[in-house]
Amino acid sequence: MSTDEVSSPVEPADVIDSKKRKAELEEIEVDLTLPEPPSKKAKRLLKKGKTLPVKKDSDDEEDEDVKQGLPPKSAGKDKHGKESKRSEHGIWVGNLPFTVTRVELFKWLVESSGGAITEESITRVNLPTSKIKAPGADKDAKPQNRGFAYVDFDKEASAIAAMALTETEIHGRKVLIKNSKSFEGRPQKEAAGQNGAGAGADGAPAAPKNTIRKIYVGNLSFQVTEDDLRHQFEKCGEIEFIKVATFEDSGKCKGFGWVRFKEPEAAESAVKGFCKIKEEIETEEDFKEAEDKSEDDNEEEEGAEKEAPKPERKYKTRKWWVNRLKGRELKIQFAEDDQVRYKKRFGKDKPQPQGGEFGDRGGSAPRARAPAKPALDLALANYRGSTNSHAPVKFTVRFAPFQLYPALPEAGQEKRAWFIDTKYAGSADKMAQFEAVMQSYGEPMGVKFSWDGSTANTLGAHRVIQWFQGAEGGNEDEDDLYDDDDDGEEGKKAARERYAAYGPATASRIVDALYRMFLEEAAHPSSAETLIKACVEAGVPEGEARRVVEDVNLGRQLATRKIRMSKSDGVDSVPTVVFEGKRRDVTLVGAKEVFEYEKALATIVKECQ
Repeated sequence: MSTDEVSSPVEPADVIDSKKRKAELEEIEVDLTLPEPPSKKAKRLLKKGKTLPVKKDSDDEEDEDVKQGLPPKSAGKDKHGKESKRSEHGIWVGNLPFTVTRVELFKWLVESSGGAITEESITRVNLPTSKIKAPGADKDAKPQNRGFAYVDFDKEASAIAAMALTETEIHGRKVLIKNSKSFEGRPQKEAAGQNGAGAGADGAPAAPKNTIRKIYVGNLSFQVTEDDLRHQFEKCGEIEFIKVATFEDSGKCKGFGWVRFKEPEAAESAVKGFCKIKEEIETEEDFKEAEDKSEDDNEEEEGAEKEAPKPERKYKTRKWWVNRLKGRELKIQFAEDDQVRYKKRFGKDKPQPQGGEFGDRGGSAPRARAPAKPALDLALANYRGSTNSHAPVKFTVRFAPFQLYPALPEAGQEKRAWFIDTKYAGSADKMAQFEAVMQSYGEPMGVKFSWDGSTANTLGAHRVIQWFQGAEGGNEDEDDLYDDDDDGEEGKKAARERYAAYGPATASRIVDALYRMFLEEAAHPSSAETLIKACVEAGVPEGEARRVVEDVNLGRQLATRKIRMSKSDGVDSVPTVVFEGKRRDVTLVGAKEVFEYEKALATIVKECQ
């Protein structure tokens, strides 16, 4: 006998709950006092052994400014909780040192005003900073300001008191302070561009229409040919002439060339980097015509109806770029027309040099180059006084001897007569023209050349300069340091200390004095009187100067050896300036401009970092 077992029905929800495991959620505890865990980027840096960059906290910086009494940078609320808005009573501060901070400027205004400006009266200090870091500066260094600032006050009296501080020094620089709404001294904007048409916004006459048809093309690949340039620019307009500068030996492109178009508009399009071309728009009718033409052309239908007129072709305009060739970005700019260049070089309006045609190369006036020593000193002063002064790269000037005319007698020879006979084959006219040109070279630096006096062998001057230059150019033997009065250990110690006080700076002052005496005062370059006077001007005691100058054998062997070393290094003219760097040396031969020396200094600094 069987019995039926009756069971209660099972709910579907119960089945699902019995098969699926319930997830147990654990509560996460977060300790806000612990430091922030490193990100993936930070972990990679730590794995490579690198230091993590310092994270800037703008809120902390702003709080620090508020603690020091400076208004916050944000334009929301000030330190008192009031709305901070740009005030009508504002000033503009110019010629600021680039290292001045907002805090220093804020305190300077308060302290220099004598109580006329209070901390509460300053509502805003806007000191824009430069995004470009100075060469040689640390990566983590704070950006410097751009040399000007805007300061707002709550009342007009404070702004007037601030403007009264103009021409007052801050960190050694006289600042210019004026009303922020005053734009006096700002150069006016041009009414229209070079190629613009029509009158300007203020009613000024329009600029003349561009008539230049020739362009310069730079940054070309060495494999570029004239055919490549023609294919590149033919869509801009009709081309009359193409010239690619090539090397004489290989015939390959030097990297630049010229293109002359028939119309100025074509050159203008090329300089823009693109031209607009028309392209025919393909329609459904074009495909139908192609199918009809594919049929048997020999079948002709007689008495066919006259064909319907074809619809007009549609065109679209698009840009055709010409600023890239063989994967290189081209440098395209207007070039001077051939007639303009000819007039500049050979026309009657060409600039004439001072003193006639002598020394005129290519028909242009001689460039007024500064003498090498003052130009180099100015470049070094600019570097040391700039923001690079904190950089680890320091420069020391040392003089290496070189005789341009070693055959000259020590007694000397009349300077003007020697130049006329040796350099200008007895022509006094050429000498006069040479003097005029040299005067134009020296005027920018305040050097007035004198051609009177004598010129002589300069070995004696080199010997004295090398002796006082110091450790690398001083003594042959330690006994040469001692004078007759330097008896005993105390005397020798005093002599060594006296000698250690000299160095490259002393040698530089001696060279400056000798330059002035020989070039401007017509003094003998190697006479004992001239050398002693130059040493005394450089800060050397007269007794020590007389001892070194009158002992003609003191340091003579060292100077002679260094002259031979200069010749072996390839020096054959003066001045020759060598900038010794970590990776390489930069050599500049001949008198250069100040910016050329500054460029060489910047190259050495960059490579030494």
